[in-house]
Amino acid sequence: MVFHYRDIELTETYKSFFKDFLIIGGSSFISSEREDSTQVVSFAKSVGADVLIITENKFNTETDFYPLFIPTTEQTTIYANVGSIPIYGNTVTSKTQTTLIPITRNRYRQESFYLKNIKSIIGYWERNNDFYKIDNQLITER
Repeated sequence: MVFHYRDIELTETYKSFFKDFLIIGGSSFISSEREDSTQVVSFAKSVGADVLIITENKFNTETDFYPLFIPTTEQTTIYANVGSIPIYGNTVTSKTQTTLIPITRNRYRQESFYLKNIKSIIGYWERNNDFYKIDNQLITER
């Protein structure tokens, strides 16, 4: 069973809903994109986990600046007289203009716990009304 959460604290979720399950492993990494959970699900199965809890939390935004180099040319015409002879010429100057391009990325902390049901607990997701009956009467009706 896989539970995928966003913007929650993994340890608190474990304590609130899964504390009867044994943590047999975990993983944590930071990425600039939300990662596909296919690989972590496959790994959880390979280590024998009965339950996998995955959380994704956006924890900051980073902006990096990348230089963009733009070639430019400038043409100048020069006029002059040497004695009584007019002369002129052109000069071409090549330059490079640098512009900084901002690239903003979100950063995500992605964590998971691999859980094993060693006590044969009926998970809350598997429970129905029969689970909450005593002497065939719902607990809330008593």
